Amino acid sequence: MKVERREYQRRFAKEIETVDNIIKNQVNSMQQDFQKSKNKLLEAGGKRIRPLLLISAGRFARKGQEKEKEEQLYHLAAALEILHMASLIHDDIIDRAETRRGSASTYNELGLEHAVFLGDFLLSQGYRLLHEHCPKPALLKVDSTLKATCEGEMLEFNNRYNLSLTSRDYLRQIRRKTALIFGLATYLGGYATGIRGQKINLLYKLGVEMGMAFQIQDDLLDFIGVEEELGKPVAQDLKQGVYSLPVICLWEKHAASQQIKKILTDKELSKKELQYLQQEIKKEEITAYVEELCQRFFARAIDLLHQLPSGQAQEDLFFILDYQKNRRC
Repeated sequence: MKVERREYQRRFAKEIETVDNIIKNQVNSMQQDFQKSKNKLLEAGGKRIRPLLLISAGRFARKGQEKEKEEQLYHLAAALEILHMASLIHDDIIDRAETRRGSASTYNELGLEHAVFLGDFLLSQGYRLLHEHCPKPALLKVDSTLKATCEGEMLEFNNRYNLSLTSRDYLRQIRRKTALIFGLATYLGGYATGIRGQKINLLYKLGVEMGMAFQIQDDLLDFIGVEEELGKPVAQDLKQGVYSLPVICLWEKHAASQQIKKILTDKELSKKELQYLQQEIKKEEITAYVEELCQRFFARAIDLLHQLPSGQAQEDLFFILDYQKNRRC
């Protein structure tokens, strides 16, 4: 089944609205720039995949228990989304990105200094909500995950224009910077509602595998996607010297090519050079290989999900997986 965006939004309308309302009510500042930017980020939409993973994972709890913990689940979900919003602002600062989801980025709209302040403010508010609503033993998982995520981002930054980067290096990198947060989402949802043992381990692994698939897919779309659908310019990462899997695979096949080497190390990448790389990637069937690897991670996630109890929570996660597998933005 191919899930359309409208179906996705309709199915999870209540969850998304509740999370957004918590963010609106909990993240407040006397600084009007902060308020306006927060509201703009919320109004821009987004899939809210991390909050939905957390909430759905929490619904695997014993019947009735998830209802008692519903408020806690929603606040944890909101906290995770706030941290994600902060990371998007910081990403746009690093990339000098002018647009985000089809509108001017916070960095473009407010300038460098204000964007840094807003990103830091959101980080502080997201972490405050986590500390207020997260079970104390699970905070160690939060701390170690956020540490690894920051290290993953720094690793990616330090590897800019690094032609010795391998596919394996790339997978290690995205596991830290993206997949572990997905794992944290499913882990926190389960842990908060009393899930322990093998089931909590399955939930965590499920989130990590989904995160791996999500990032590989995101990186492929960044390179071959349609700008109008993505809401941002294509090849944004490559223009900053960040080599995603399609580019790494191309270089691994053509390490002797001086032309490709020149393009990849060019800090002022032209439209013509970008088109050449896109053509080469399609010609070498690299796109198909990357898509196949992405689907392999989705298949692992599906296998893990089959090992969890059937019911509404499992159905919701299958729905999310199906939507993610077929997304184009």
